[in-house]
Amino acid sequence: MKTVTIFIASFLVLFTTTVFASQGVVIEKSDKFTELSNGFKVSVRTGPTKNAKIYDFSTNKITIADEHGAPFQRYYLQLATADREWAKEIVTFDDKTNVIDLNALLFGQLIDTSKLKKLDSAHAFSFYNRLERILSQEYGTFEQVYKGGLADYLNYMSIEAGFDNYIARTGIAGDKLTQALKEVKMPPLVEHQQLMTEFIKAVNQKDKTWLLAQQRPNSSQRDSGIYARGLNVLFEYFDSIGNPTKFNITRETQGRSFDLNSNKYFIIELLEHKGRREKIEMEFMFVDTYGGRFIAEYDITGVHFR
Repeated sequence: MKTVTIFIASFLVLFTTTVFASQGVVIEKSDKFTELSNGFKVSVRTGPTKNAKIYDFSTNKITIADEHGAPFQRYYLQLATADREWAKEIVTFDDKTNVIDLNALLFGQLIDTSKLKKLDSAHAFSFYNRLERILSQEYGTFEQVYKGGLADYLNYMSIEAGFDNYIARTGIAGDKLTQALKEVKMPPLVEHQQLMTEFIKAVNQKDKTWLLAQQRPNSSQRDSGIYARGLNVLFEYFDSIGNPTKFNITRETQGRSFDLNSNKYFIIELLEHKGRREKIEMEFMFVDTYGGRFIAEYDITGVHFR
C-alpha cells in the first residue's frame, strides 16, 4: 500500500539535515601502533564503495564527520608500504575516543557487525572492552605476532595466505566472540502496539522531537527526508480527522531484513475518526537494531502533501 504522495519542499531538506547530523568520530593511534606503523601510509576509509570518503591518518588523531547517525559503525583502516597494501575493518563508537591498537584490529576482524547491532552503544562498548578476557587463551599468540612487526601481523591475519590457514589462526577466536555475544542480555524492547500508541499520541501532540527519535539509525538521507517531511503531513491530516487515538491491528507480518536485524510490518485501522473515509489505515515497518526498536517506514491512506 503506497498511498502517500510527497512533493519535497527545499527548505525542509535543511531542517532534516540539521536533525540527523551527528558528532564526529574521533580515532587516534596508540603509542605501540604509532611505533609499528612507522613507514606505512595509514588512512581511514568510510565504506567499501567508490564514493566513500578517505581520511589521511598520518597524524596521531583524526576526526571523521559522522553521517550515519548510528551509535557504532564499521570503517576500514588502510595501510600501505611501497610494495603492499592491506585493509583492516575496525568498529568505531561515536561517543568514545577510538584507539587503534591490537584490540581494535582483532575486534574489527573477528566480530560480525550485523550481530553486534543487537546491542546498544553501552553494551557494545562494554563487550569490546572484554575482548582480551574472552580471548584469554588465544590473545597471547596474536600479541606476539603483532609486537614482532605490523606487516608480519597483517600477513598472519590475512586470508590471502590460504583459507585453511586463516581459519586455523582465527576460527576459534571468532567462535568465542560469537558465543560471548549471544550471551549478552539486553533489556526487553517496547512492545510494537505500545510504540504505535505512543507514535499516534505524539502526532496528535505534534511532538516532532520524540517522533524523529523513533527513526531507524543509519537511514539514508533520502529516507530520513521522507520520514521528517511526512510528520508535517500527519500533523495536518490528524487534525482534519479529529485526532483519533484508538486503533485495531488488522495485519502483522515478518518483514524484509534490514541489516540482518529483526523487523515486523503492521497495518492498523484508525478508529473514531471523522471525515469522508469510512476506513483509514496506517502502515508501520519496525526494525530492531542498535539495542532499540525503531520505525523504518510509516504510511497512511488518503494523504497528499503538496
